[in-house]
Amino acid sequence: ASIFTLYNPAGNMPHAPRVKSNNEGITLAMVSMVAPWKGVRFLLEWAHFFERELTELGVVGVYHFGGDIYKTSGEHAGHFLELRELEERLASTLWQFKGHVAPEEIYPNIDVLIHPSLRAEPFGRVITEAYSAGLPVISTALGGASELVAPNSDSRFEQGDSQDLFNKIKNLLENPQVKRDGIEFGRSKLLEIEPQIPATLAKIFNSN
Repeated sequence: ASIFTLYNPAGNMPHAPRVKSNNEGITLAMVSMVAPWKGVRFLLEWAHFFERELTELGVVGVYHFGGDIYKTSGEHAGHFLELRELEERLASTLWQFKGHVAPEEIYPNIDVLIHPSLRAEPFGRVITEAYSAGLPVISTALGGASELVAPNSDSRFEQGDSQDLFNKIKNLLENPQVKRDGIEFGRSKLLEIEPQIPATLAKIFNSN
């Protein structure tokens, strides 16, 4: 038997940090389907409970991009409705559900990708999409995401730990070198894995 590791391609976002005018604030975002294990509820509550501190850091929005794509039964059933009810109760001035938006319209218009998954997943394509757009990523780094996120503590936060996530965001926003290091790591990771994709595909389709 043969074993192949195949990464998804990141996409075609231009690799350049967001260019902003002086009066624009900072936007944080997660990109995912709406499912309990993605950590959407965690981030919504986080945006509410740290609203004052985030605003003081210059954050003007914490966004979720993606939709309720499941049409089957299971723990995800009704989850989006629960989230919308929670959103209404908390009434955060920062949080917004943005719905389905094309990747090339998301990443050039945000400053940091937060990847708050609560359980291990095979791969974090949104992480490589963010890298492709020149963005730093802060992640729980569970499962396959651990192969994509920088091993240093600046880029990882403990699953479900609201204070740890805030500390990492604060460190990133207040220390330009931390942001530069995150962007540079993303660039180097893409250069490492993207060239492997065509060769690996060829091996898979030519193997018996």
